Amino acid sequence: MKHLKYALVFSPVLAGMTGFGCEKEPPRTIYVMADATVTAEPQVAQVQLGVEDSAKDASETYRKVEERSQELKNLLMRLGVEERNIVTQSFYTDQRYQYNYWYWYEEGKFKGYTVHQSLSFKTSDFERVGEFIDSATAMKGVRLENVSFIVDSPEAFIADARVKALAAAREKAEALAAGSGLVLGLPVNINEYVINPGEYYDYYSYYYYNYYAGNLYADLATEQSKGMGGAGGPSTAQAPTGTLKGKIYVYVTYEARPAGARSPLRPVK
Repeated sequence: MKHLKYALVFSPVLAGMTGFGCEKEPPRTIYVMADATVTAEPQVAQVQLGVEDSAKDASETYRKVEERSQELKNLLMRLGVEERNIVTQSFYTDQRYQYNYWYWYEEGKFKGYTVHQSLSFKTSDFERVGEFIDSATAMKGVRLENVSFIVDSPEAFIADARVKALAAAREKAEALAAGSGLVLGLPVNINEYVINPGEYYDYYSYYYYNYYAGNLYADLATEQSKGMGGAGGPSTAQAPTGTLKGKIYVYVTYEARPAGARSPLRPVK
């Protein structure tokens, strides 16, 4: 019988492949977060109107609401609102029941259906917002649901704020590197989170534009319509002026190395 002999051979190459003999130093990185504020004047007013009706028969209720919604759309277009700026936001149906609250355990009596459709339109003519609302809510079954002032094309404002946020992130990372005895390299990962102008929750832009202005027009329209379809005089409501705020956050991870160490990293100039 032949005897097999084994020999243990140490190889630097094998050691490097299997992890024996040397361990690779983990890369050094610096992670920072920075932000910049986006400030812009509102470009358009967005008005949301509700059309609602009730009837015993579902198909009849649908027909009434669809006809009234089309009448509302035609009215807005006659006033100068472009058709492409009028969209349907929501459409839902609900069953109506009458309950005897003294006998809460009894089943409610079916009374019919309620159909609700929300339409919204945009306009850049702030001076006529009140006129549009007055004319719309003068129709039977139409009510004001919301008024908001928005930046319709925020890309340019966001791009300018992004440059400022990235510059702030680099400045912060350079300060951290210098204080830690490191040399800053190139970014290896960048993420961002954007809050468009008007979405940023601060007292002025959120409360004043969405709450105050919306309720201003709602009160005028309610007084004028007197119960969804009454008569009243024209309002002289004017849209408020000012600015909306947004925010952009950037999250950047930079390469870093000890000062004086040989590395292929290129420092940020």
